[in-house]
Amino acid sequence: MAEVASAVAQGLEVHEAGAKWRLVGLPADRHTEPTALQEIPVGPSGQRAAQALARLVPDVTHIHGLWTPFEWRTARAARAVGSRLVFSPHGALEPWALASKAWKKKIAWLAYQRRDLTSADLIIVNSEQERQQLRALGLAGPIATIPNGIDLKEWPQDLALGHAGARDRTVLFLGRLDPKKGIPDLLHAWNLVERRRGFSLKIHGFGDAAYEAAIRRLIDSLALTDVSMHPAVFDAEKWRTYASASVFVLPSYSENFGITVAEALYCGCAVITTTSTPWHQLADEGLGWIVSNDRVELADALQSAIDLNDAQRDNLAEQARDYAAAHFTWKPLVERYATTYAWVCGRGPKPDWVEE
Repeated sequence: MAEVASAVAQGLEVHEAGAKWRLVGLPADRHTEPTALQEIPVGPSGQRAAQALARLVPDVTHIHGLWTPFEWRTARAARAVGSRLVFSPHGALEPWALASKAWKKKIAWLAYQRRDLTSADLIIVNSEQERQQLRALGLAGPIATIPNGIDLKEWPQDLALGHAGARDRTVLFLGRLDPKKGIPDLLHAWNLVERRRGFSLKIHGFGDAAYEAAIRRLIDSLALTDVSMHPAVFDAEKWRTYASASVFVLPSYSENFGITVAEALYCGCAVITTTSTPWHQLADEGLGWIVSNDRVELADALQSAIDLNDAQRDNLAEQARDYAAAHFTWKPLVERYATTYAWVCGRGPKPDWVEE
């Protein structure tokens, strides 16, 4: 356990993915994301949770996700050993998410999920919008708002973020191909843009094959010859894709955060997104456009982004990179987590980002 000596509180961060728990220590240099110090197999439903927690007795058990027996058993085991209990729903309580398999989630909410969240020492959300959604559900306990962080481990060391004139004249969508992402709205809006000035629209993503086929048919039916679809990109290729584009667009109907927006800003892209995402500050900061889920409004924003000159693009790119570095890199976020865990454990004052 010596490795976690630099952490404010020994903690157990719990994810269902991979049916493992990760013992996490906050890095001493505060420049990187929390590091997995130990992985503990617990089975697909967390059946060994009680034994693992009884052996480790962590100060904090931070559970990521909701709804499955994994999280329920983990919460019960954490309470049994007196560990402070922290939940991160990661958008699982958004209206869009609640509408999926709604009757099953309603039963789970009444049977155990509401009780688990109400009894938690803290809930951590990624945006003010998500916090308001939890309050609307009647969750009255402490809620901390901490944004997601950008993972820069695969940043290409040779990648230089060039001036506007060196970038491709590209509007980029990068993400999951899913109805909630608003891709048909984007295509119809693109069709309404009158002065494209040599810009093209590139869609990088992955998803259901039938839905992808429907998107391709819509592109063909609208005769959008300057729109192309590409496979999903990851790691270094992802960063190069962002860096080559001039504008990033996320026309979603629902997002609890939208990490692609933070990544695009870090790469100096102007951003267009919707009021259904938690990025309302972009317009105030001069970093992009916020529109409703309306094709005409989206088309107007696309036109405005395309009409920027190189000097305007360069100025926006510099401001976007500075903003993303200050708010979404791991140095400030690890400090937030450290301060938050200390408060949960009674070892420090309540942070400004915690609402009781």
